[in-house]
Amino acid sequence: MLKPAIQGTLSVLKTAKAHAPNVKKIVITSSVASNLDVATFYDPNTTYTEKSWNPMTWEQAAEKGNPFANYMGSKLYAEKAGIEFRDKEKPQFSITWINPTYILGPGVALDMSALNTSNEVLANVLGSKKGQDPEGVAGWFVDVRDCARAHVVALKPELDGERLLLATAKFCTQDIEDIANKIPEFHGKIAIGNPANREKELNHASQCDASYSKKLLDIDWIPFNKTVEDFANQWYEQHK
Repeated sequence: MLKPAIQGTLSVLKTAKAHAPNVKKIVITSSVASNLDVATFYDPNTTYTEKSWNPMTWEQAAEKGNPFANYMGSKLYAEKAGIEFRDKEKPQFSITWINPTYILGPGVALDMSALNTSNEVLANVLGSKKGQDPEGVAGWFVDVRDCARAHVVALKPELDGERLLLATAKFCTQDIEDIANKIPEFHGKIAIGNPANREKELNHASQCDASYSKKLLDIDWIPFNKTVEDFANQWYEQHK
């Protein structure tokens, strides 16, 4: 997984440099996986920013039988390869990296059989039954529509070379349950969790300070409740 990720990034950059002289800017979608340290990911006293780097070694990232480490490492080393290319090859174009957290929200055409991993945390609650207890998740999110907007804004020259962290707000499974149960179509039919445990659940994830990126992007960020509601409405239309 590591080498294909690196080769994929370098292939685009090398081709653009050699054959596309009119290209002035490339925006690369990376991941918060490049920022996180798995050793402190669940530590609420640890805060990640745009300047944070995953300290994973190549040997750790390439560990056989560890797809999570392989994924984390692929994002990290692909990003590093892009930076090295920029610094050594000095192409005619600038590069900006975007590192999203959980990308949540409705799709243009939602295929429930092929959901992205992030949206599965919403689907697990919406597809639950009353009395069930979906796996607890805590982390940071960005609405998919804001993620798209960020890629457009990142084309601006003043954002050349930036490494942007997309983290709108922190959430947990209990938040999803609380919001979804206020929607008439789901009220009383799905898991309700235990609101008293919300703060404890939220503390199962580290902190993200994306204030620098938010200032640069200047986007009116979609709140978590709207993200959940819009996805839930789309989910309901496909399952009613």
